[in-house]
Amino acid sequence: MSRQPRTHYVRTLRPLACAVLLLSLLPGCLGVSGNPFKLGNPFPDNVVRTHAKPAFRGFYRDFDPKACTITVTPAEAVNQVATQHILIATVCDAEGNSLRNRRVEWHLQGVGHIVEVDESGLMPGRGYLVDDTYAVSYTNYRSHTLTRGTEDPSDDIHLKPGQTWCVITSPQEGESYVTTYAPGIYNWQKHKVFAVKHWVDAQPIFPPSAVNPVGTPHPICTQVVRTSDGSPAQGYKVRYRIQSGPAATLDPGGSQSVEVTTDQDGKATVVLNQVQPVVGANVVGIEVVRPSDKPTGKPFVLARSQMTKTWLSPQLSIQKTAPPVVSVGQTIPYQIVVTNSGSIRSEGLTVRDTIPESLQVVSANPPPTEQGANRLWTFGPLEPQQSVQIQLNCLATAAGTVTNCAEAVMAEGLTGRSCATTQVVVGSLAVTKTAPDTGVVGQPITFQITVTNNGSGPANNVVVTDTFDQGFVHESGAGPVQLRLGNLPAHQSRAVSIVLTPRSQGRLCNNVRVTADGGLQAEGGHCVEVSQPQLSIKKEGPGFAFVGAEVEFRITVQNTGNVPANNVIVRDNLPAQIGLRQASDGGQLQGNTVIWNLGTLAPGQQRSVSFIGVATDIGQNVCNVASVSAVGVPEQQSPSACLNIKGIPALLTELIDRLDPVPVGGETVYAIQITNQGSMPADNLVLSCVIPEKMTYVDSEGVQKGKYDDRTRTVTFPAFNNMLPRKRLIYQIQVRADRPGDERFKAKIEADHLSSPIILEESTTIYDPKTGQIDGAQARERKLVQAPAPPSAKVNDITPLPPAVVNGKDAVAKPNAVPMPPRPQSIELLPEEPLDETPLAEETLVEESLSTESEFDILNVGTEEVEN
Repeated sequence: MSRQPRTHYVRTLRPLACAVLLLSLLPGCLGVSGNPFKLGNPFPDNVVRTHAKPAFRGFYRDFDPKACTITVTPAEAVNQVATQHILIATVCDAEGNSLRNRRVEWHLQGVGHIVEVDESGLMPGRGYLVDDTYAVSYTNYRSHTLTRGTEDPSDDIHLKPGQTWCVITSPQEGESYVTTYAPGIYNWQKHKVFAVKHWVDAQPIFPPSAVNPVGTPHPICTQVVRTSDGSPAQGYKVRYRIQSGPAATLDPGGSQSVEVTTDQDGKATVVLNQVQPVVGANVVGIEVVRPSDKPTGKPFVLARSQMTKTWLSPQLSIQKTAPPVVSVGQTIPYQIVVTNSGSIRSEGLTVRDTIPESLQVVSANPPPTEQGANRLWTFGPLEPQQSVQIQLNCLATAAGTVTNCAEAVMAEGLTGRSCATTQVVVGSLAVTKTAPDTGVVGQPITFQITVTNNGSGPANNVVVTDTFDQGFVHESGAGPVQLRLGNLPAHQSRAVSIVLTPRSQGRLCNNVRVTADGGLQAEGGHCVEVSQPQLSIKKEGPGFAFVGAEVEFRITVQNTGNVPANNVIVRDNLPAQIGLRQASDGGQLQGNTVIWNLGTLAPGQQRSVSFIGVATDIGQNVCNVASVSAVGVPEQQSPSACLNIKGIPALLTELIDRLDPVPVGGETVYAIQITNQGSMPADNLVLSCVIPEKMTYVDSEGVQKGKYDDRTRTVTFPAFNNMLPRKRLIYQIQVRADRPGDERFKAKIEADHLSSPIILEESTTIYDPKTGQIDGAQARERKLVQAPAPPSAKVNDITPLPPAVVNGKDAVAKPNAVPMPPRPQSIELLPEEPLDETPLAEETLVEESLSTESEFDILNVGTEEVEN
């Protein structure tokens, strides 16, 4: 009989395993057995006892070859009685990887009980407690956290996959011995581990760290009390050992370590003593040992701690300072500073200063006690980092080197000494000042100052103070001016310069005073004769000009003084009605001012400059003033140069027909544009137009509608007043062509400022659309080919205008006041005789004006402002 493949058994057992699982879950779901929740718990609470190893021959085999080792933590620990202790077991493979769902058995001997075990998982892989000394659990599939049911996360226990746990406790002192066994590990030497838990009813109270003055004994006391009721625990051993710090001993015994038994108060006390009183810190280690209550038992360490004893003392620092060099007869200021730089208070301080023979005490603060050549100061307690200061002033009576020392003694015996050495010399200063003897107002003058130390020692803190007459000005604006030269060694000189600018003429003097420590000083001075240039200016120009005309002004400047004038600047502020066109001699326009830089003018020299301007606006008595300035010369102004600027109207006129040629029966529009290019308004402006004989008047538009006289065939528009400069009027007359011919449309423009009217004329050709003839014949054998286009142009067919400006105010355009239609662009000319395309401006009689601009392709009926 052949053996079934292994997969056959697997396939056969899978349905059976599922059925067993469902049957095991069914009682829990139906509320049977001991489930307190009746319904809803899919996992039964009944404990299913299982064998640790497989049946039959599998019992004697390595049925779990991956499981190799088991560990438990902690292996040994000390806990207070009536507390819980958690043991964690881990089953690992040969590489140290933790294994899931491995059975672990817990056996307890000695005092205490097993109160809880890891029961997570599904049957049969779910742990269970057999009794208070034996339990079974299985290593976890996933990570878990035991919070102990508290809000404190520091006591949480974190479990990894492959770990399981057991909780033990004991109400009495003693030892609990736990054997942790993994039946899946085939090696008998590795399938179990042991842990011991020491239960004690004792709690040590360790001494805190402390700070003491150096050299003082310090008691160290550790107390042991019962955890259960807080009563003293007698008979515990407390071991003290000095671990680091300055040389010290422990009493009793006078050694580095000592063991003391707690007395009836539960206390074990030793005394820490310094070998030498020095600053530092001793670290003392402490162990509390519980003696064994069995004859064969061993004591164990209940707890460990350490404390730090810091030894402090006052620290004395003294510093005495004085200037390194002084002159004979100068006071030496000594300063003495004594500081308690330690961290504890000093109970007292005494300072003593011995005065050398070459010094005489002038003053002291605070006042000292005199003892011959000594001066004594006594102070009370000095807190940590507190200082006292002494100011002692002594007069140097002889040249040479003098050393003065101060000593300080604290009540604790600490001493300090500090000395200051000063070189006492004989000093002598000299100063000289050099500069030109003459000067010019406004031109800077450099004064050279030389300071010399002729003494045997250095001159310290040399200061130069320069004072000068009010006619001088320093660049800083200050007066007098101080320059600090610092220290000047013996027999050496140092030169400095000061620049002053004279602002007035005459004799101006500059004096200098040099001082240094020890009362050293020297003085000097120098005077300068200052002259000033004199300038005159005049301006000439026309008295009358029209707007738009050029005007020329000439400015003449002369140096009437006896010294050169430097950096001569001429300025001319242009009035608003005059614009600059060009300036001579490199004149530059800055803002509204023309500026010339003429450089230097010698005594008696004369220069003229000019500029050409343009009169831009009307004005009466338009005046401006030129000015001249130079170094040291106040600004001088010329007399005013005035002129009158007048304006005049100037009309630019244009006349066009919008459709030419025109077929008989067709219509065209004549447009007249009038622009005031002058500088004054035009008044009483009247436009009248004569309709040709072969045409009929249809309509007209303008600022106001024209009036047609059939008798005279004339269209007349109402007079227009106050036509401002840069304004434009546009009129339109619509006519119909009646008979072929070459007609002339005439327009007449009249205004108050015109001595005679302006006459405009526009020719229009009328042809027969059937024969193409003009006056019954082909004129000059020319044919007209009409491109597709509107047969006529009408005023009323065009869109309305925007508001126009009339008399400087907005006027509402009438609905038929509209842009003209575009002129036809597709007129084909026969090659034998091209049409005359002379520009419109050449066909129009135009009054002379400032502009010949013609932009008349698209017109607006009414008024508009012309762009500048």
